[in-house]
Amino acid sequence: GGRIIGKLRNGTRVTIVNRGANGWVRISAPIRGYVSSRYLTYCR
Repeated sequence: GGRIIGKLRNGTRVTIVNRGANGWVRISAPIRGYVSSRYLTYCR
């Protein structure tokens, strides 16, 4: 497993770079890293 580099509060909007493998999504804002897709909800 990887290490935790930060935490996002519920409701935080993120910028998605791309969908990675195995349910992980790469984000670039507000921090850079990967988030499990199960914690993300798409908004308009």
